[in-house]
Amino acid sequence: MSKKIITETSDMEYNVETGKYEVKRTQQVAILSTEDKYYKFYHQGLIYISDMPPECHRVFYALLDNMTYVDQKVEGLGDFGMHIFLNKPIKEGIAESLGMGNSRSIDNVITKLVKGEVLFQVGRGIYRPNPYIVARGAWKEIAHLRAECGHPFAAGDTFKAVCARKDMVKQRIAEAMAEQAKHQPEPPAAEDEPTTQQMPEAAE
Repeated sequence: MSKKIITETSDMEYNVETGKYEVKRTQQVAILSTEDKYYKFYHQGLIYISDMPPECHRVFYALLDNMTYVDQKVEGLGDFGMHIFLNKPIKEGIAESLGMGNSRSIDNVITKLVKGEVLFQVGRGIYRPNPYIVARGAWKEIAHLRAECGHPFAAGDTFKAVCARKDMVKQRIAEAMAEQAKHQPEPPAAEDEPTTQQMPEAAE
């Protein structure tokens, strides 16, 4: 959307023919276009996502087109905005625009983004990007959202490193549960109930 700015200036000029001074008005018209949509990407955040798979990059950037400003609150979703609302038609539209098949492909990538803490799920079909990676709005609200979110990066953290660490924790938990199951005493075998033998009736 463009905006028209008109500037008018007035000058006194001497008219040789009439021998009088006359006012000469000049208009200047300038067309100013509004600034393109933008997001604030932070340097440390860019380093963090630098090793994301290509499909994660593509879907993440597409999702940001649906992100609200940080001060656009939604009742029941906390004191801050920066939400990404997704439903099946929206995901199908993203999948079509990226040539990724259907909404299930987008769901699979979103699962990876949540695992890598690039996105946080704040409700059913509602997500928020990590404000240490990208944000939209005034810094004052973004700083408060960061404090509430509490997900700063540890030194050397990257997307793949965080995912690998979570996989390792999951594996160790599974191994510990399997080891614990080995040492569980087996339940005692159920004893056979005694059977009563019916005595034949005595003949009269």
